[in-house]
Amino acid sequence: MNVRHLLLTSLALLASAAACGHAPEATAPKAQEANGTPIRVETVEVRVSSDAGDLEIPGAVESSRRAVLSSRLSASIVELKLREGDVVKAGETLVRLSAEALSAAASAAEVQDEAKTRDLKRAEALLAKGAATRNEVENATTAAAGARAALTAAREAFGHATIRAPFGGRIAKKLASVGDTVNPGTPLLEIEGEGGLEVVASVESAVHERLAVGQKLKVRIDGVDAPVTATVRTLAASADSSTHRFTLRADVRSAPGIRAGLFARIAVPFPGAERRLLVPEGAILRRGGLAGVYVVRDGRAWLRWIAPGDTFGESIEARAGLENGERVALEPARLQDGAPVTEGRQ
Repeated sequence: MNVRHLLLTSLALLASAAACGHAPEATAPKAQEANGTPIRVETVEVRVSSDAGDLEIPGAVESSRRAVLSSRLSASIVELKLREGDVVKAGETLVRLSAEALSAAASAAEVQDEAKTRDLKRAEALLAKGAATRNEVENATTAAAGARAALTAAREAFGHATIRAPFGGRIAKKLASVGDTVNPGTPLLEIEGEGGLEVVASVESAVHERLAVGQKLKVRIDGVDAPVTATVRTLAASADSSTHRFTLRADVRSAPGIRAGLFARIAVPFPGAERRLLVPEGAILRRGGLAGVYVVRDGRAWLRWIAPGDTFGESIEARAGLENGERVALEPARLQDGAPVTEGRQ
């Protein structure tokens, strides 16, 4: 059994399963009557192409400087006035946690430290007069060192009750509120640094081989009219063990309309050695995780599920489900399976 037959069998099973459940109308369409009014549709012929082009990789715009601030204590939040989008400065207090017990512990440790320090000085003075033994001085030294370590730990724990901005930027996400009880490791805020933006994507091995640090790539970003140029900053040397894909990070300059969180499409130059059957993106019908097209034949439009592959510009590779030379309808949302049509060929 070849790969093409396996793909077609999988598509048939998926389409059958969708039709048995609560699938949209297009997955279990009703054929129009033979004498129905024909619908005028524009059609294009799908052909095998081996031309070189740009393979588009989906990605997302992220801040190149980002930090998630978490609690190190089990405490309640007593101060958190910031909102998402607020600008903060480096070192600015962002969150305060309840710390009465920690404050008391720090005060007690300070008193103990002072007492042990006095004991050490007294023992050293007595040793100088011959009124104390060297062993007593060593014990006093150990006790003083233990008290100083306890004071340092208590002060550090008390310091964790105040969370400050590690760098200047904006609040990207507010994950907690005043009154919430948090535990160590609970995320409170996500902060993004100013200025630096990057496009992050996951790429397969074949694409990874065609990329290099410092390479310039064209990127289309949702909501931004013109493509922008991104420079590959890091390219993972090893793949993720679960996805078997590599992480790509490319720096992009800040510009009007470009913000963290936007969807991006990275164009990777790809040679045309491999022959692919390409379908215009406008001909693809997507329903419940399936992709299909309407094949126009003998004056009717027939729904055909396909196995979509990579995206090349405005076209998508059809790995199975279509034959070279077949004609497919554009604007598929207007059609039903078996609908009578008249063609306007492109």
